[in-house]
Amino acid sequence: MPYKMLLEANNRFDEAIAEINHLQKIDPLNIRFRHLALGWLNLYAHRHDESISQCKKVLELDPNSVQPYVMLGWNYAFKGMHAEAIAASDKAISLSDATNKVLLGQIAYIYGVSGNQPQARKLLRRLIELSKQGYVDHYYIAMAYAGLGEKDLAFEYLARAYEERSPSMIGLKIDPFLDNLRSDSRYTELLRKVGLEK
Repeated sequence: MPYKMLLEANNRFDEAIAEINHLQKIDPLNIRFRHLALGWLNLYAHRHDESISQCKKVLELDPNSVQPYVMLGWNYAFKGMHAEAIAASDKAISLSDATNKVLLGQIAYIYGVSGNQPQARKLLRRLIELSKQGYVDHYYIAMAYAGLGEKDLAFEYLARAYEERSPSMIGLKIDPFLDNLRSDSRYTELLRKVGLEK
């Protein structure tokens, strides 16, 4: 696992940013990577305006890049800018593969928290259908249910993600998409089981 991810997963965002800046000195031409990495970090740190700024810098370099639109959707959703969140999500979907399992879960979350439950459920159904045909990380199904406010189902799928040793569980401590689950004792227990809490 890259050191940056380890720092990020442990809520050490400023150190992770320093690590990205160090990597940029080693590979100064990889500007797109730096903006994307800083976009993700600032999103997880709840620094939404800075994350939005980084996303826009990526789009200046590559207007058809899917990830910045997904990140913009999240940032706008967290800021309560629901129309902008849905517009960015629609753009991400138009640029991506309709079977992208990670993207389906992420955007279902955005639609859910933005109040477009029919679209959120449509994407969630597609994700569950895909899980019957091949591997789908249950973490992303849990994320979609969290966006819909269905906590019991979110925890059911997080438990499955834990059992399958999902690599996505590394973000459990900092993942803003699960913020509405944190006050539940099941969340604390899951953090302990994963080894992110004593």
